[in-house]
This record gives sequence, C-alpha cells and structure tokens, in this order.
Amino acid sequence: MTKQSKSKKQNNDNTNTLLNRRKEWRLDLPLTAMVQGKLPDGKSFNEKTTIENISSGGAFLGLDADITVDTELTLLIDIPSKLTDGKKTKLSLSGSTVRIERSKSKKKKNNIAVRFDEEYKFLD
Repeated sequence: MTKQSKSKKQNNDNTNTLLNRRKEWRLDLPLTAMVQGKLPDGKSFNEKTTIENISSGGAFLGLDADITVDTELTLLIDIPSKLTDGKKTKLSLSGSTVRIERSKSKKKKNNIAVRFDEEYKFLD
C-alpha cells in the first residue's frame, strides 16, 4: 500500500482541503536492512532492522542505537528475490536522519526518518 502524508487546510467557507506535504509516495514494504553509522561518541554501530516504509527520497525504520538528527547512515537493504529473478541483491543507500522519535512498540527503541543522498549502488 502507498501513502502520502496529508494535512488539512481551512478554506474561506470553513471547509477543509487535504494537502499533500510529501514530494514522494511512500511504499509500506517491509524490507530487511543493515544500518551502519556512528554514535555521538564516535563509535561505529551496525544494526539489523526492518524498514517500515520507503520512498525515492527516504525511509522510516526502527533502531535501538541512540543517534541524533543529522547522523549520516548507510542502509544495506535486502531486495526480495522475487523482484530480482531469484538473484540475491542488496541496495546500498546513504543519507542522514531528519527525525527521531521514541518508539511506542517494543520492537526497537527509536523510530528514525532518513532522507537519502542522491547516490546508491546495487550489490551482488
């Protein structure tokens, strides 16, 4: 399923119009990924997670690592084999965190929004 974030705008006649705040459509596609980055103290971390949703511009995922906004991350995403004719393929993307919120679920400690850089690589 795809989503676009919407907000309401009050019109002059007291009706509401839904506005799209995002530039890209998001796909609710759970993808396994390894996230690499540095903690505020400079130590490197690697953490396995599942991406909750993804778009051409970013992703939303859970992490236990205590990172901060503007932390640079690399995501190594496992592409489902049914999308690659059975071939094991990973997608490497880099970006930085733009939002961090405490998770309400017990899966991961933090929910992280990542904005991707322009560069990406497919790895075999």
